[in-house]
Amino acid sequence: MASGLDAVSYAKCEDVKSVSEDRFVARLGMVDTEIGLQIGRILKFLLDL
Repeated sequence: MASGLDAVSYAKCEDVKSVSEDRFVARLGMVDTEIGLQIGRILKFLLDL
């Protein structure tokens, strides 16, 4: 599935940062459902949730 981005990108789950909602002005791309679920599982594990 195409992400909508021009280059390969990565989710750095080990380097979580806080970001203001004001900085989200336009959608640049997207991940497919399975990748999103994998990222969620990794974040839950790393954050001990």
